[in-house]
Amino acid sequence: MKLPLPDLSISVCSECRPIVEALQKIIELQAPEIVELKNQVEILEDEMRELKKLSKKPKFKPSGMDKGTDPDEDQNKDDDDIGSGKKRSSNQGKGKRSKTASLSIHHKKIIQPVEPLPKGARFKGYREFVVQDMKIESYNTLYRLAHYQLPDGSTLTGKLPKELNGQHFGKRVKKLCTVSISSLSSHSTFIM
Repeated sequence: MKLPLPDLSISVCSECRPIVEALQKIIELQAPEIVELKNQVEILEDEMRELKKLSKKPKFKPSGMDKGTDPDEDQNKDDDDIGSGKKRSSNQGKGKRSKTASLSIHHKKIIQPVEPLPKGARFKGYREFVVQDMKIESYNTLYRLAHYQLPDGSTLTGKLPKELNGQHFGKRVKKLCTVSISSLSSHSTFIM
């Protein structure tokens, strides 16, 4: 392949002309090697994409507007690829991936139609509808404070953790109540 280089030797001084011509020859000699290296890089990048299971580089068909390009020729090539048993795109022929397939289901409920079933109606299975929700459960701790009577008649009792401050509600309940109250007070009206 020859790169279209302008003849620079005309526009330079007579002393520089041999240097410019020598550099142009070096460029012309390196051009095919550069093209070959670009092709090798492209092949290696395609291999990496395949190994990493990434999508392939898209192939754009020529529009046919440029001279020397025929969109019908490229279309025939694609038809030949399909008939030759080459792999198709990995997403082709597959439906959407279920977003709820990996969820664990805690409760199942069967809902029958409200309308009465006419005679001859046949059961055909279920349509599944997954609802994601959260369940906040209570978590209660009973602190059993050891209580002793000492020989002198006085008593000694175990102490509650300092973070409780003698209150019957833990830090999570307090935080939830604080967040709920602050969010309610920021809205002018709310429905209970």
